[in-house]
Amino acid sequence: MFHTSLAMVRSFFGSNRSGKTTAGAVETAIHTTGVYPDWYPMERRYSHCVKGRILAQDFKKAIGEVITDALDTWIPKKSILDKQKNQQGIYDKYWIKHSSGGISTFDIVTYEQKSEVCEGWSGDFAWYDEPPPRSHRIATVRGLTDRFGFEIFTLTPLKEAYLFDEIYTPGTKLC
Repeated sequence: MFHTSLAMVRSFFGSNRSGKTTAGAVETAIHTTGVYPDWYPMERRYSHCVKGRILAQDFKKAIGEVITDALDTWIPKKSILDKQKNQQGIYDKYWIKHSSGGISTFDIVTYEQKSEVCEGWSGDFAWYDEPPPRSHRIATVRGLTDRFGFEIFTLTPLKEAYLFDEIYTPGTKLC
């Protein structure tokens, strides 16, 4: 249901080891490469290269030990044209060959950085791995407006209470 939803804001709230980060990495891989599984909704597919942003708790653990491993597992190696490391030696930008012939990109920022880092960009998707501070989310959402971009959240909801009211409750389906 997470992958096939047409909602502009999708979330996977779960416990540790439930596949949240894998779900985000798969979404990133299929959009940046343009190689979609047959079951993926046509309305959500991009026929052109895309620009995205991944946000996570910190560079050392979240990005360096979890996110980049997941990305390197799910994005085919032949599709990764280049990767850039930051001053800490952690990858924070990728260039991916898209099936259209263009080049998709995504950058990686963390919640340990000031929210101003999230401003002044324009993109097609944003993936928040673990709960983002509201200031980081607001700054990032502004960059999705021009391209009608979407957000995905993969997290264990232990903090950032605003997520319950702004993300979880509006998406809850009542039987």
